[in-house]
Amino acid sequence: FQQLIATMLSAGTAILSSLTGLLLLQYLYDNWRRRRGPPGPWGVPLLGCLLQLRPTLWDAGRRFRRLYGDIVQLPTLPGREVLLVQGFEAIREMLVASGDQFNGRLRNSLRLRLLNPGHRGIAASMGPSSDTLRRFSLRTLKNFGLGRAESERRILQEFEQLRAQFLANCGRDFDPRNSINKAVALVTLRFLFGDLAAYDSQEFSQYLEASSTVLRYQQENSIINEIALRVPFLFRIVPERWLNIKRVYNAVQKLLEFNQTQVTEHKRRIAEEGAPQEPGNYTEAFLIEQMKPDSPAELFNDDQLAYCLADLFIAGSDTTTNTLLWSLLLMAVHPEVQDRVHSELAGVVGSGRLPNMRDRPLLPYTDAVIHEVMRYRPIAAMLLPHTPLDRAGTRLRNYWIPGNTLIAFSVISVHQDPGHWATPLEFNPGHFLDETGTKFRPSEYFMPFGLGRRACMGEALARMETFLFFACLMLSFQVSLDPGCQPGPLDKILQGNMAGGVLGPLPFRIRALPR
Repeated sequence: FQQLIATMLSAGTAILSSLTGLLLLQYLYDNWRRRRGPPGPWGVPLLGCLLQLRPTLWDAGRRFRRLYGDIVQLPTLPGREVLLVQGFEAIREMLVASGDQFNGRLRNSLRLRLLNPGHRGIAASMGPSSDTLRRFSLRTLKNFGLGRAESERRILQEFEQLRAQFLANCGRDFDPRNSINKAVALVTLRFLFGDLAAYDSQEFSQYLEASSTVLRYQQENSIINEIALRVPFLFRIVPERWLNIKRVYNAVQKLLEFNQTQVTEHKRRIAEEGAPQEPGNYTEAFLIEQMKPDSPAELFNDDQLAYCLADLFIAGSDTTTNTLLWSLLLMAVHPEVQDRVHSELAGVVGSGRLPNMRDRPLLPYTDAVIHEVMRYRPIAAMLLPHTPLDRAGTRLRNYWIPGNTLIAFSVISVHQDPGHWATPLEFNPGHFLDETGTKFRPSEYFMPFGLGRRACMGEALARMETFLFFACLMLSFQVSLDPGCQPGPLDKILQGNMAGGVLGPLPFRIRALPR
């Protein structure tokens, strides 16, 4: 028995030594391969530079930028190349001046193989497929009202429901997240599906929750996630409460299942009633395009549609919700700004109607406050990761960028750059006002929706939703913080929580009084 134990220990020691040796060789090889890339910090095996990303990612980013420049190479997991690109000039160089050179998506990502194995939808597709789907989607959304009067009508209609929910909590402290999330989501879903009875169902609530889960955890990098992606047995047996990538996978399945159900219902309606001459929503338009004889089947099919719907909903719903939550929180923290916004709205709009988009040029301070909210706390603090389009890799400046490199673009590095903003770390609407403080002044360094050909498709709708919801709320209510909120917790709430590249506020409670 003792001999058996000794043999097992010897074998275990040999295996552990072999694994350690392989890990060391991989570590040395990765560092040797990075020699032709941009400068960056050294990491340790398995963890890379994870321990240096403190106290927050953007604090570490500022530190790396001072040490290594605008383009930094970050050691991460074995075999993974990551670039962190910061500063307006470097981001513009890669996303605009370089054309499509860096507009790819990860091809050999284990995460993508799990969540979207066929690179379907708008966000994950590349090359001609991506261009075709983006052009179709932009044209379709514009045709039935994206950014026009019909969009405005739908948003104001949902605001009436939102106002009723705020009034129901009048004089009480409440968390506005669910009310705002539902209002914004319904605007987006009516563009995608039209009017459906399902919006009052439990499936709809689960759909909203699934979307938030995907946005929160989809880009999370952790050792346990990476191990589970490489060992399918662990992925199957580990509960999702311990494995966020499994939580994302289950949420994606819920989104696709809901989308497929609605697609099937639209196809049944078209089969029974015929295709409408003018489609009333994105799903109808896609199915009509799919029926055309010259329509490419690899792009216009039910699976592609389900993923496109998921992409559009996530991009157009949770991000706008978080912008509005930041707006309410910052107005409660800065009552003097809130009072000036209300005075401007009351002077231009009055009390007999709601604001509309024609009022916007007459509301420079309100417009400046909205822009400052998105600058101070940009929702997409990090853009979705890109890769070089060329599988073999490409050259940038004097550096060689391998084809499988994950490129992370830091929006917050531009929005907090002291070279572009007078008080970059403070909330200051004056950043978007002229010297007199009475005229709105745009800035080229304002880029919450990204740059280049992969910039956010829903920018027009997001801008309209944010302006109308915010202006209507400020005209209708005076918001203040929960009186029990102490300075310590408030500072933590204002710092926010960045998950999956999305910067959202921590849960907070407000009190809303009608004006």
